[in-house]
Amino acid sequence: MLDAQRDQVINDGTLRIPLREVGICDQGGVCNWKKETTTIYPGTELKIASLMVKPGKRYKARYFNWLNKRVEEIDLSVKS
Repeated sequence: MLDAQRDQVINDGTLRIPLREVGICDQGGVCNWKKETTTIYPGTELKIASLMVKPGKRYKARYFNWLNKRVEEIDLSVKS
């Protein structure tokens, strides 16, 4: 989840997220990917330097799923 007021990624789940890239996407689904290599642990919040939440944009993250050993992509919901 993204906190729009603080431009932070929030991990409210139970697994760590080994982040690889953050995508800023337009309404048509075209994303501009930025490399971000960090880990977001459960119950923590992290400011991503290259990420600023803007109206009308959608956000995605690519992360390494260490359970099935592959890179996966998720949508990041925005909390106002």
